[in-house]
Amino acid sequence: MAVFRACAHALLMTVLWGHILEADAQRYVGCYKDTRPRDIPSTDKLTDSNAMTVERCFYFCRNFQYFGIQAGDECRCGTSYGYHGKADESECDMTCPGDSKENCGGGWRNAVYETPRDLKEEYIGCYKDQYPRDIPSSGKLESSKMYVQKCLDHCRGYRYFGVQNGEECRCGNSYGYYGKASSESECDHSCAGNSSQICGGDWRNGVYEIKAKYANATFTKATAYTEYKGCYKDQYPRDIPSVDKLEDTSGMDIQKCLYHCKGFRYFGIQKGYACRCGNSYGTYGKTSDSECDMSCPGESSEICGGDWRNVVYEIKSRPSSTSAPFTGAQLTYVALGDWGKPGSSQEFVAATLGKWAQDHSSQFTLALGDNFYEIGVSGVDDPQFENTWRKIYTHPSLQKTWYVIAGNHDHMFGRAKYQTMFAAKEPRWFMPRLYYSFYKNVGTKKVHFIMIDTDPLRGDGDRTQMAWFKAQLAASLGDWIIVVGHHPVFSSGSHGKKSSTQWMYDNVRPLLEQYKVALYICGHDHDLEHLHKKSASKIVDYIVSGSGSKTRDQNPTALSDVKKWNVESTMFSRFNGFVGLEMTESAVKVSYIDQYGREIYSFIKNNPKV
Repeated sequence: MAVFRACAHALLMTVLWGHILEADAQRYVGCYKDTRPRDIPSTDKLTDSNAMTVERCFYFCRNFQYFGIQAGDECRCGTSYGYHGKADESECDMTCPGDSKENCGGGWRNAVYETPRDLKEEYIGCYKDQYPRDIPSSGKLESSKMYVQKCLDHCRGYRYFGVQNGEECRCGNSYGYYGKASSESECDHSCAGNSSQICGGDWRNGVYEIKAKYANATFTKATAYTEYKGCYKDQYPRDIPSVDKLEDTSGMDIQKCLYHCKGFRYFGIQKGYACRCGNSYGTYGKTSDSECDMSCPGESSEICGGDWRNVVYEIKSRPSSTSAPFTGAQLTYVALGDWGKPGSSQEFVAATLGKWAQDHSSQFTLALGDNFYEIGVSGVDDPQFENTWRKIYTHPSLQKTWYVIAGNHDHMFGRAKYQTMFAAKEPRWFMPRLYYSFYKNVGTKKVHFIMIDTDPLRGDGDRTQMAWFKAQLAASLGDWIIVVGHHPVFSSGSHGKKSSTQWMYDNVRPLLEQYKVALYICGHDHDLEHLHKKSASKIVDYIVSGSGSKTRDQNPTALSDVKKWNVESTMFSRFNGFVGLEMTESAVKVSYIDQYGREIYSFIKNNPKV
């Protein structure tokens, strides 16, 4: 474990702001004792018993100098550490729930990392202010020597800062409640400490976003993948030299050795834990694969060689996509759900989504709801439209129409209406009403997409919409019918228990089957899943794509309930990701793509109406 901890920072790949950051994103410092008062204070704390990882804590604490992970799921941020002394590395022995190959501290033991020291600011705009303050005054600094970088340094640990009236600095994690100023000229006060800079205006904040600046980091695309060559004999002198050797008896797997051997042509793993890198192999000959019989300790489904036997891989450049386009596809699109929580997971998926959409010539996006966490948007000028959508999904392939429905978080406090209003000012955001339908051509055939608003629909709370839904199905002119909603009919995720899905099962499912709907696509559960009834016809396939920015594990109770309904969950993944769909006149290929761009599962569905 100590070996793994010492090299973890060199192996971890973290996606930030639409790029992949390799190495030096954070430096592992060591395992440190904790007690009360806390070594790293709890004022900036994140607890996640389902998905904590080193990368997740790093992103949360990216504006602090240090962060520590403790007890498997507690992340704390601070500017110092070590008050209670260093602990033995073996005392940081708890795996991370979001990545079992990583260590997340121990009981009253912090695994401490240093983050990049430099920060940079990115100007957002001039925003109105009044009482109560748009950016709270709890983190306020006034100075007759104020300038932009002084406020930036003061607000380390926050996401945004605002400068106002020439000499006032405020820090916060949100802004824009009162809207943008009518003109940038309203922020017209020179900074008291640097007259060449502008520091807001009278009741006007010059708002900046705080970002980490990685002066020594290399930004690249994930370009490496492996090709298995076979099981090869070894002896002295080593077939693959030991000059670049990594041993890890608890966490070795193929991906770890791949990262370690970047820059070489081949790598070999032996005896379960020993990874070696080189540009040649095979001096002592090939042997039966059965002699490479040791599982990898970091991933038991993988093989990590044997006694004096190397399992050898070639490191190759990754092709433009890990899944080839469906031959003859005439209509391609992506389905992305529960994507509205800012953070590295969202940004990771966004980058991969854009690449897949480009490689497969995607024509539009289905946005499956929970577009803005936790309580939707406050109006058509809410900054989340900019910060959680426009600035995240920047790939040219995604600058096409998004067909949007609302989720339960979007409906909080009656706010879903603002997303329909936003559609009037943003052509790409197609949401004329909370429920609607549209047609697309696939060759000479038509696909009818029916977008239902499931949050008010459930529990018979919207009889008008239910009548509309039935009429749409009955009068459909589509050769294909695809229904899109936020809540699942079937799911083995945390929201899939019978008590949550019974109304959808009793009222929506029979209509899907009666009118031979090909696919029901939804989000809500933060996973990727494919389900269908265990029947000869298998009319409807149920697709869950709800891990655009969050993930959760499969729920045993929900899985049991699904089975009682004679439904099979043919694939479940807690990876962040999305679904890609490629259609011909007679068939559709449904591909489940994880955050790394890997096609983890796919199936082909023939049109049930034919």
